[in-house]
Amino acid sequence: MPRVANRAYAGPDAGAVDEAASRLPGSIVLARLLAAARDALPLLILGVAIIGVPVLVFEPQGLPRLRGLERDVEQVEAENRALEREIGRLRTQVHLLKDDIGTIEHVARTEYGLVRTSAHVLQLPRGAASAP
Repeated sequence: MPRVANRAYAGPDAGAVDEAASRLPGSIVLARLLAAARDALPLLILGVAIIGVPVLVFEPQGLPRLRGLERDVEQVEAENRALEREIGRLRTQVHLLKDDIGTIEHVARTEYGLVRTSAHVLQLPRGAASAP
């Protein structure tokens, strides 16, 4: 019986397949099938990669979701920067309210309607301001 010589793959199994084919009469077909499977495996893997990668990239959980998440991250970072500016402004206001007498007086007059004890308050009737 002739030996099946497949020299495309020079791994440790190549000789064992050839030996098995020479010893058993019905194993020539099996040896050829094994050799064909061994040779076709890289092509099969390549085919799965060529089909699978675009499917995984362009499915809703793939590249479109990545782009959406990147937009969300940019939006959240912009909000964080705005909030950091607001926190800085509020810290400055707290510092002024603790230490600056002018700011305290301004807030007391505008927000609470308070007046100094030495100030004279004139209350005019509402219609008197527009009368000649």
